[in-house]
Amino acid sequence: MKILVVVPKFPPETFGGAEFVSMWLSEAFGHQGHEVMLLTEESAEPDERFQVQGVEVVRAIKSPRAAGPSAYIEVLKAYRRFDPDVIHGHHVYPTGLWLHPLMRLSSVPVYVTSHAEDIRGNSEWDNGIRANKLKRPMVEAAAKSCTKLILCGSNLVSEAEDIQLPEDQYTVINNCIPLNDQELSSDTSSG
Repeated sequence: MKILVVVPKFPPETFGGAEFVSMWLSEAFGHQGHEVMLLTEESAEPDERFQVQGVEVVRAIKSPRAAGPSAYIEVLKAYRRFDPDVIHGHHVYPTGLWLHPLMRLSSVPVYVTSHAEDIRGNSEWDNGIRANKLKRPMVEAAAKSCTKLILCGSNLVSEAEDIQLPEDQYTVINNCIPLNDQELSSDTSSG
């Protein structure tokens, strides 16, 4: 199977949960024999294309935090060049917006993983994307158009319900490792 993975940020420019998840999933897909292309932000490095653990990494997206037209163009170019069987985007905003035309015009299944603030209406830090009146309808349209929305944590179910997604259009995964105090103290002790 040919899998196109799209993530706005990627190591070494950015190290975060979504970046590591996209890298690990892509590598796992590659180890299972799938052909994987990972499309992400431009890099300061001269090579825009390289292989990592069997994954073709293409660094072409300018302004990866925005939903600008150059990102749409790069996604469409990658789609045409790679001809994927499935697409997996990380973050409803901005990636879901970049993928929205393909969700509407293509028969290729598009899965989008929400890592939290990219789908929240409001949050205790007042930084939920859907709190922005201009971004809210775009984020909701992208979430409703994908084949399946993958929520990283059951705390995001209320956001899917607020968007009025049918239960069969989203699934919940927990992307954390629960540690108890004993495990923490034994892992951090010097001895």
